[in-house]
Order: sequence, then C-alpha cells, then structure tokens
Amino acid sequence: GVLGTVFILIGIYKIINYFLTKEENDFFNYDLIYGLTAIVIGIVAMAYMNIIGSVFRIIIGVWIVYTAFVRINWAIQIKRIGSKAWIFGLILAVLMLICGLYVIIYSNAIIVTIGAIMIVYSVMDIIESIIFMRNINKIL
Repeated sequence: GVLGTVFILIGIYKIINYFLTKEENDFFNYDLIYGLTAIVIGIVAMAYMNIIGSVFRIIIGVWIVYTAFVRINWAIQIKRIGSKAWIFGLILAVLMLICGLYVIIYSNAIIVTIGAIMIVYSVMDIIESIIFMRNINKIL
C-alpha cells in the first residue's frame, strides 16, 4: 500500500529532478540512481506488503518485550533499595510484556490495536522512568 506508493512517488520525483537539473560533468548527482532504487523498493513493498507488515509487527513486539525485561530488572533494583514503588514498576513491566507478546503472537492484530498498545506502552514507559529517576539516588 501506502509505503510502496510513497517510495514510487519519491522515485519518480528523483528521476524527474535528475533530468531537470542535469548539468554537464555533474558526477555527483545520484538522483537517477536514487529514483530507480526507490521505485524498485516501492514495487517490492507493494508486492510483499503482508510480509513487510508482519516483520514490522514482530520487530515492534520484540522491542516492547525487551523493554519489559529491562523494566522488570529496574523493579528488582528498586525493591533492593527498599522503595515501595517497585511493585508498581513490576506491574507496569508485566503489562508491557503482555502487550509485546500480543503484538508478536496475533498476526491478525489490526493497526489500531497495535497503535493503542504502543500508546499504552509509551505511557507505562514514561511512568516507570519517573519512578526509576525518583529512586536513582538510592541505587547509586
């Protein structure tokens, strides 16, 4: 879809730009190469739209799971210093982990669902960072 169309349009623009601004002995104008490459990428993106969407979804899910594990580690560190905020951080990390696994496992997850999970993840990430920053002096 949209990604492929954008690449094709950029490619067409670059090719047109190459011929409009072509000067004699202009060895460093790569707009023709960029344009042709962008068109090929656009065609591939349109042809393999489902695969590209799946890979993107999995990358996002793995990143969320990784961040959840980092947050679990932070919650354990905060618990060691005696802060009561560790349980809240752990709950947020577990929620992040669930969201990340959902994004990875459910291939039919619609874009809105993935977007909502990313927004929730971001909010939880901000809250967890605030908790961690409040307790950083006790850790160090």
